[in-house]
Amino acid sequence: MKPLIAITVHDEWPHQKYSLNRLYWQGVLKAGGLPVMVGNLDVDDIQPLLERVDGILLTGGGDIDPSFFGENPVREMKRVAPERDGFEVELVKWASIMGIPLMGICRGMQVINVALGGSLYQDIYTQHPHGQRLYKHHQDAPGWWPTHTVCLTKNGFAGKIFNTQRIRVNSFHHQAVKDAAPGLKVTGRSEDGIIELIEGVGDFFVLGVQWHPERMMDKDTKMLCLFRALVNRCKK
Repeated sequence: MKPLIAITVHDEWPHQKYSLNRLYWQGVLKAGGLPVMVGNLDVDDIQPLLERVDGILLTGGGDIDPSFFGENPVREMKRVAPERDGFEVELVKWASIMGIPLMGICRGMQVINVALGGSLYQDIYTQHPHGQRLYKHHQDAPGWWPTHTVCLTKNGFAGKIFNTQRIRVNSFHHQAVKDAAPGLKVTGRSEDGIIELIEGVGDFFVLGVQWHPERMMDKDTKMLCLFRALVNRCKK
């Protein structure tokens, strides 16, 4: 039986609708999973949801409200969706309690880190110690085109997936992980020092990437391996 993977969706306020880039959907399907979209739920409905799914994919989107990691917004903050933030943070917390495998892409990686007790740079260019020397992390290029290098650690799960310590990725963000949460380890950074990949420690499967593999997988088939990693873990 194919693992059922819950995919979080973009909350398009004030338009009163949810949306999802179908490339996330296709990534799960191509990896052998069965995707299902999940909108914002009340906290009481999260545990019943997790009792029915095998894994979670947290997708990209807008900025995370800094109140969720104990800060006030800086001027460079962009639009936030607080109901989505609240739901996804609680979803990750419950998944960690129940041992449900998690994968986060871009914003999704940041949500995982915040939910488990980590922090973010609200804006890397004004808050990172090397902000003035950072690469451009929001590319003006086709989504599949890789614009910078990520260095992977030798002992990381992703390094084993790609069988290399250097990969080229796309980039669409101005927020990033600052301090990794307890129970997470950093296994990939861009050459200018931005955290690009986090993984869980121990048996709890967590995989977070700052880039967008769903946009690259048709041109770079190795990126599909990230989706396969999630789906295969859900089969165990």
